[in-house]
Amino acid sequence: MPPVNSIRTILVSIILAALVAGIFRVILRNWTKAALVSTSFLILFYSYGHIYNLIQNHTLFRFNFGRHRFLFPLFILVFIVLVVWVSRRRELSGVTSALNLIGMLALIFPLYQIVSFEVKPSIQIGWTPEARLLVDVANPDLPPGASQPDIYYIILDTYTRADTLSEFFSYDNTSFISELESRGFYVAGCSQSNYPFTALSLASSLNFNYPQTLSAHLSPDNKKISDVYPYIYNNLLAYTLHRLGYRFEAIESGYSPTEFKNADVYYSPTDEWQRVLAGDGINSFESMELNTSAGMLFYEFNSYLPPAMQKFLSAYVLHRERILYELSLLDHMAEVPGPKFVFVHILAPHNPFVFGPNGEPIERKTAFTLNDDREVVSMQDYISGYRDQVTYLNQRMLSIVDALIQDSNQPPIIIIQGDHGTPRIAEWDDTILNAYYLPGDGEAQLYQTISPVNTFRVVLNHYFGGKQSLLPDQSCNNDPDSDPYGCTPVVDPNPQCR
Repeated sequence: MPPVNSIRTILVSIILAALVAGIFRVILRNWTKAALVSTSFLILFYSYGHIYNLIQNHTLFRFNFGRHRFLFPLFILVFIVLVVWVSRRRELSGVTSALNLIGMLALIFPLYQIVSFEVKPSIQIGWTPEARLLVDVANPDLPPGASQPDIYYIILDTYTRADTLSEFFSYDNTSFISELESRGFYVAGCSQSNYPFTALSLASSLNFNYPQTLSAHLSPDNKKISDVYPYIYNNLLAYTLHRLGYRFEAIESGYSPTEFKNADVYYSPTDEWQRVLAGDGINSFESMELNTSAGMLFYEFNSYLPPAMQKFLSAYVLHRERILYELSLLDHMAEVPGPKFVFVHILAPHNPFVFGPNGEPIERKTAFTLNDDREVVSMQDYISGYRDQVTYLNQRMLSIVDALIQDSNQPPIIIIQGDHGTPRIAEWDDTILNAYYLPGDGEAQLYQTISPVNTFRVVLNHYFGGKQSLLPDQSCNNDPDSDPYGCTPVVDPNPQCR
């Protein structure tokens, strides 16, 4: 998240502290006592959410004390006791000095983290000899007289395969697949992602190599998933296409590793400062702040708030509007002069679910998150929300595909892929939608089990005279936190795809 996202939170915190101190200065007629009360209030206010999240659903002697109805009155009682204690104390200089020292020490740790992060040297791209060969020697070239079709690489996050949708979601996706095929797409019905999470999946597809081939640093001994981000940001595909005369264009995704601000053209709905100054709803940082403080009570009683306040409190609104912005831009992208390589990462049908089957907004009552969605706890809730988003995306993608094909001066290359499957179904987590529109006879090298790592080897070979042999289509099952660069091979769960 950009630092500017914290500006309003900092200002509100300062105003809140000053307001409480001012009120109790009037009540207690002493600035020292008012400051101590204000400090107590802030500690209780900003620790409330952390404590609630820690004890939620915990029981003691069969009594569930992790509820607002018990915790909130307890915090009020503690605050009242502190106010009474401070008001009756005459000598408070020792307490003030101790709290000042604690406050300074408490600031040192986050400041150290921030400064050390900002000043640390950026990770240098350490290409292996094999990767350097791809970059410097075996780079494709544009054959004489060859055309330069626009290339669209559209990632639909967590979009799984048709057989998975049928088996676990009771969702028949054959109509969408058939519509794509009728437009000239090749849909690889047995495709699996190379990795079960976004970072390594896109690192392999955008570099048409497995990470270990790119750098010896990306080995199973390394446990830092962030070390692969520079290889996404400075990927071989954009580099190669740039040398072939292509302009790299990317759209803001809401997921920092795929926000290519180094692209020739970077589309963003609004500048971060504009969002903050416009006051058009809270951002993801502010949502996190509310969810770890007493501000989480706003979410608990969301239905009692005015509609305008409900919308302002929802970072989901910005998430939804960003996806709509991406889809809207794609609708008209063919009108932009080429040749261009357009990368779009859409965080759907990945939860949080913010679209109904016809694109209608979904009411949300919890704090924003891209990970542990609190409103889809049950599998049935997840299935329902996921199906609705797939239904809406199918409608929009068919419309977008029609516009890209019809409005382009020459038939474009369009690739629509899931970066991985649904993590809620572990055995099928790597099954993905993988659809190719390769004009002419470009689909000649495609096959039903092709995986993303080979996607652009096929494209570069066929259209730009590349001589890359296809790699084994390996699908891995590994944990992004404990073993990001390891690989436990995954056998396709569908016997018909083996």
